[in-house]
Amino acid sequence: MSSLRERAKSFFLQLYHRAKGMNPFVLAAIVFAVYLVLPPLSGEYSIWSQIKTQYQLAKSRSEHDRLTKEIEASRKDLEELQYHKDMLEKYAREKFLMKSEDEDLYLLR
Repeated sequence: MSSLRERAKSFFLQLYHRAKGMNPFVLAAIVFAVYLVLPPLSGEYSIWSQIKTQYQLAKSRSEHDRLTKEIEASRKDLEELQYHKDMLEKYAREKFLMKSEDEDLYLLR
């Protein structure tokens, strides 16, 4: 246990001696960069959380676009069915695989 303490002490002493000889502005920049990169220190402002948020935003936008297109297609189908009653049977046969009593239905995939 004491050897671990001694190694940690020597590591921090070496780190201190290296930092002592550095320009204070460079040292401050390094500390600030480490602060921005590590999520537990900077919370929602870390680079990792920003990347994760951008990924979620892109995913949400693509989902929104997909659902908007789906809504438009449904509105078009609804309008077509409301004003063209002859299309109702065709729509039921294609979308819901409905058939009349005297028909047989075969699905080919």
